[in-house]
Amino acid sequence: MINYTSISEPKIRYLYQILNQIEKGTLFVPKFQRGFVWKDQQRLDLLHSIKFGLPIGSLLVWETTQYGLLTYDKLGGLPVPPIPQPTPGVARTYLLDGHQRVSTLFGTLKRPDNIPQKVDDIDWGIFYDLEEEIFLFPKRTQSKPTWMPARVLSDSLALWEFLPTLKDKELVKRANQLSKAFLEYKMVLISIETDNLEQATLAFKRINSSGTEMGDVDMVAALSWSE
Repeated sequence: MINYTSISEPKIRYLYQILNQIEKGTLFVPKFQRGFVWKDQQRLDLLHSIKFGLPIGSLLVWETTQYGLLTYDKLGGLPVPPIPQPTPGVARTYLLDGHQRVSTLFGTLKRPDNIPQKVDDIDWGIFYDLEEEIFLFPKRTQSKPTWMPARVLSDSLALWEFLPTLKDKELVKRANQLSKAFLEYKMVLISIETDNLEQATLAFKRINSSGTEMGDVDMVAALSWSE
């Protein structure tokens, strides 16, 4: 007898809602996915796509009440809440596709002032040049008052504190428009609901666009509370 997987209707979520799920510990990235490997230009391209309202692909998540996976304790160089102990009947949600994109956005937009910009040789200090209208990684010797920290784009208070430093009304307008583009950006979330490990593994294999090799043994090795 075949146990079919339930795939919910695609949901539309604001980008900030997805990042808040990670921050609050309701969405987790399992460790069977490869680590963060994106190059600087790939991260800048992603931010520019959001700026222009271009699609950056959907996210696929797995909801299961049975399996507790080992998950990353950091995303984008930032600590994230640990996965809670299993509770009967309560599902956990794991990100099956989108690790590189989500890590890029979480590390860029959720970074507070008191956490270093560079973690594990990866620079998360991305700025937006309001004059040239491009995202960039400034060198340590470079600094301009018209370079806006990308992290303020999803933080209304931080943006409010930054805007008075600008002397040009046009630059203030550009900063507000860019923040609005990020706050209003939406993504498609597709959820697979199953406690069938084989089907979840097959889903990961089929949708993983990066070509990461993974077998059933890899999936089982990621389980932290299974037998």
